Amino acid sequence: MASLAEVKTVAAMAAAVMLAGAAFVKDLAAADTAEPRDAAAADQKTILSSSNSYWRIWLTHRRIQMPGEDGKLVERLYRHGTRTALPEAGWALPDFDDKAWVRKHGPFFRFADVWGMAEQIYPGMALLCARGRFEVTDPNNVKDMTVSVGYRGGVVVYLNGKEIARGHVPDPEKKGLEAPAEAYPEEVYRTADGKLLDRLNLPDPNKDPANAEIVKKWERRLNDINIPASLLRKGTNVLAVEVHRSVFPKGWDKMAREDQTPFIPFGLSGVELKAFGEGIEANVGRPKGVHLWAYAPSERLLEKDYCTPNDPGIMVLKVVGAKNGAFPGHAVVSSTEAIKGLKAEVSDLRGPEVIPAKAIQVRYPLAQSRKGLCMKGLWDWNLAGYQTFDMLEETPPAEVPIPEKPNPTQTKDGICQPIWLTVNVPKDARAGEYSGMLTATVEGAPAMTLPIKLNVADWTLPDPKDFQTEVGFHESWETVALQYKVPLWSERHWELLDKIFMYMGMVGQDHVHIYMIAKSHAGNSESMVRWVKNADGSLTPDLSIAARYLDLYLKYCGKPKVICAIPWDIYNGGNNRGLTKAQFPPKITIIDPKTGMTEEGAAPHYGTPEAVPFWKPVYEGLLKMLKDRGLDPATLMHGIAGDTGPNAAVVADLNTVLPGGKWVFQNHAGPWDLWGKNGESIGAAALVYIGSCKDPDDESYRGKRWYGWQQEINPINGRPKNYVLSCFGRFTFPHSCPAERRTLLEQFVAGSPCLGVSRIGFDFWPGVVAGRPYSIASRYDTGLGWGSAGITAGEWSYVSPGKDGPVSTIVFEMLRAGAQESEARIFLEKALVDPAKRSKIGEDLAKRIQTELDARQKLMAIVGGYGRNESYFSFNSWWWEESTGRIYEYAAEAAMKIGS
Repeated sequence: MASLAEVKTVAAMAAAVMLAGAAFVKDLAAADTAEPRDAAAADQKTILSSSNSYWRIWLTHRRIQMPGEDGKLVERLYRHGTRTALPEAGWALPDFDDKAWVRKHGPFFRFADVWGMAEQIYPGMALLCARGRFEVTDPNNVKDMTVSVGYRGGVVVYLNGKEIARGHVPDPEKKGLEAPAEAYPEEVYRTADGKLLDRLNLPDPNKDPANAEIVKKWERRLNDINIPASLLRKGTNVLAVEVHRSVFPKGWDKMAREDQTPFIPFGLSGVELKAFGEGIEANVGRPKGVHLWAYAPSERLLEKDYCTPNDPGIMVLKVVGAKNGAFPGHAVVSSTEAIKGLKAEVSDLRGPEVIPAKAIQVRYPLAQSRKGLCMKGLWDWNLAGYQTFDMLEETPPAEVPIPEKPNPTQTKDGICQPIWLTVNVPKDARAGEYSGMLTATVEGAPAMTLPIKLNVADWTLPDPKDFQTEVGFHESWETVALQYKVPLWSERHWELLDKIFMYMGMVGQDHVHIYMIAKSHAGNSESMVRWVKNADGSLTPDLSIAARYLDLYLKYCGKPKVICAIPWDIYNGGNNRGLTKAQFPPKITIIDPKTGMTEEGAAPHYGTPEAVPFWKPVYEGLLKMLKDRGLDPATLMHGIAGDTGPNAAVVADLNTVLPGGKWVFQNHAGPWDLWGKNGESIGAAALVYIGSCKDPDDESYRGKRWYGWQQEINPINGRPKNYVLSCFGRFTFPHSCPAERRTLLEQFVAGSPCLGVSRIGFDFWPGVVAGRPYSIASRYDTGLGWGSAGITAGEWSYVSPGKDGPVSTIVFEMLRAGAQESEARIFLEKALVDPAKRSKIGEDLAKRIQTELDARQKLMAIVGGYGRNESYFSFNSWWWEESTGRIYEYAAEAAMKIGS
């Protein structure tokens, strides 16, 4: 990933370039004030607009196409190329069911401002189908209806299923939706001086005015296409726009990188439908008043979003789930006035039996806990600093005002406030469909209701303690104490930590970390093991805090897979980057038994005669602690090694105090020589760049399917995998969208050698130390050296600091939902690969299951991985909800046939 300095440099260059291409978008935006074609057109009103209306979107991905050596089109694998489904037949018809399509407010791919709120375009995007609704009360009273469209590639426009315009999509071979648009001349892929475009070589008009002409050639358009009023019908009408990607120039796949190319021959930059007459109603802008509507839980919500009552897909709140789980539902109140006195209540859910209202948790996301929307990918760094909804409070805000000075996520004409539901389905619930009602009230408006539909599959989820995925959060007990200004290890501190572990237990936390040294890279000022100063000056290790901490973990998380004891950090002697010699002895905390006061001390340097006698009683105490609790001593491991691991002296001493003890390794893949030929000295590893989910048809799978729960060979070096392997989630930046968290675990289960994630912060909240806007990680000189491999290099927190204690967040609830979905996937995959189980479920069900799982994997392959940020446009959150319902139903059907 580029440095921040690079990003700022590129942003400055891009701003100049994009100004040259802004004319087209401005033309469409200013169409209302353009010179009218005739007197009637002067009174035209905008009915639909890409920049001021909501649309339902379907995006299809394909590998790139370009001319081969013989001139015929060939398909090329470009990085993680994937093929996703086309829309269903009849998609342009007015009565087509588009509830599973993405609901987006334009502008879409706003090319004149790539560095603003627009989405980035990727080469794999091949087809965009967009549906915009509008109402007609009297078709005979509609005149002079026109549509204008701006696009890259080619376009076909329909009204109520009838084609009304086509541009740059000749389709001589009758390929339909698969037809490529007309190719651009190769010159548009180069600057005026002939250099290939990339993120550091932009067509800057300040360098050469001829570059401005190149940028203008990127845009194509259809202007003022007349539409016969005879195509209208009374009631809901649909304008449908179909955008096709152009063929790339020969050899383009060898010349460019997708995250560095400013021009992709695909996209929709502007649509405007206009008409004259009283018989047609505009669907632009926010409707007046206050509205209650449903929203996809994993979709990013902005404060400027609002309800469009003519979309039936948002007028019912649907929740899908299974037995023994907790499932999300998302509703939103939007208003053209400040929202005051909001209250929300849910009824019992009635169906095969009654799920009482008390089983449904109602919370209110606040737009204040997570600064920024996204920091994933070069194109979205500028969004840092804007706020989105995340923290879930038990009580609603007293008032949600309309901002006087809105940022790009807000507007002056209205505001919204979400309502988050968590439906807890009992283990003994009866399967079937349940119905209920969400009622919301605000001051000055009638009560609003929204139907709730819950489908419970006849399949029982395991308890989170028994989840098969790997979750290795790092917990910052000191951050919690600093945030709430309580003494370390006071009873109030333990009460706060109790809630932290409660949340970690909900997603199946598998690791517990015991810091035996102070001032490590985790930023802890004290060690969790404390040494009691005896009268003769000797020191005796006190493990009582570590024991209570472990007991708290056991209370909510069950038996751990990894108990990581941390007696070492880079400053104690490493094997890389010139840190072979110890710079500091291990820092420890010494306590006076009489006063309870603590002071900083030092353990002996590793490699000295005093080191082993000093650490041996500590490890003996840890092993006794595990034995007393019935825990496997093999789960006790040293930590944490990374690209800079411990030097030979450290390894030798710790091998002496814990013979056969293994290490927790968290960083890039290697150096393997330190850990034995086949990694025998590694007990658990979290590796960067290993967990990207790919299309199930990707050639790199070599015709085989990968299952995270089944991998016995490390695909990086081909050696046996004798350790727990997870992904170091360095790409899950604190500002990524909820969809990233929803799929975080499943994308490793599906098509990767990992079974989950670790080395991500759970409660490393920023700003708890005065003058430090970041987390406490690596705040001491003794904790430096980790760089981009630090604990918070990927994720800082999954819970937020509420007024009275830690509270959940949307991204945590998405991780929780994803953990449950991963269990269903693992259950189904095991049934598919086991010959005996597969024979019981039958090939018809097996094929349907595999088709569904593959469709999910294709979507995850697009939004996951490194340097890719298609999450906000390519991830279909609405489809994902329906797919989740299907995999739970498939699990139920398979379980019944298997007899489990």
